[in-house]
Amino acid sequence: MLGELFRPQQEILELPLPVEHIVWPDLYFPKAQFLGLTPAPQRADGRALSQFDEMVVAAHYSELMEWGIIVPCKVSGPEAIYGDKRPDPVRAYMRGALGKKTILFLPDTMVADDVAKHLVRNKVAAAAYHSNMSKGPRKELFAQFRTGEVQVICAVHALSEGIDVPDAEVGILAQRCENVSQYINSVGRILRSSPATGKKYAHLIDLTGASLRHGHPCMDRDYSLYGAGIYSKETRDV
Repeated sequence: MLGELFRPQQEILELPLPVEHIVWPDLYFPKAQFLGLTPAPQRADGRALSQFDEMVVAAHYSELMEWGIIVPCKVSGPEAIYGDKRPDPVRAYMRGALGKKTILFLPDTMVADDVAKHLVRNKVAAAAYHSNMSKGPRKELFAQFRTGEVQVICAVHALSEGIDVPDAEVGILAQRCENVSQYINSVGRILRSSPATGKKYAHLIDLTGASLRHGHPCMDRDYSLYGAGIYSKETRDV
C-alpha cells in the first residue's frame, strides 16, 4: 500500500494531517522531504508535532475574511460549559435555523439517528450521516445535501473536516469539542463564502459551550510545532 501512495522518485511527500493517523514513510524513503498540510496543527492526543522542523502559516482568519474566502460568524451559545446535559438540538434548529441549510454535530451515531427522525417528524428534510452507513448511501446523501434536497445533516465526526458545501449557513454544535482543533475544523464547514447564494455570514449555535472554552471560531490564533499547537493570540492558554 505504501508503494502505491508514495513514489520513491518524489522529493517531497505531501501528508494530510492529523498526523496521528499517518504511518511515517521515512522508514521506507529516508531521503524524502515531508510536507504536512492542515487547517489545525494540533494532535488529538496532545503530543507535539515534533516530526516537522518548520511551520509556515499560510493565512489567519482575519486575512481569509478580508480576501472573501470565508465569511464572518455569528455565535449563539449558552452562558456556561455543558457536559452530559445540553439544550435540545431539535428545538435549537426549529427556533434558530428553520429553513436554512444546516449541519448538526452530534456526540454519537444513536443521537444523530434520533435527532434526524425527530426533525423529519417536524417536516424537515433531514438525514443522519455517520460512519455506520456504507459508502454508497453516504455519497448519495451528501449529494442531496449539496443540491438542497436534504436541508439538514445530522453528523457525528464524518463531516467535521474535508468537505466543501459553501452554501451551508448554520452549524449546531452539540459535541463538547475537547480540543480546539476539533472545534475549528467542525465550525469551518459553514465558514466558506458562497458567491452563488451571496451568503453574508455563518451562524454557529453552540449548545455545549465550546465557544466559551475555545474562543470565537474566527479569531486569529498563534500556531506552534510544540506544546498544545494552537493558542489564542490574546491569552495563549488554549
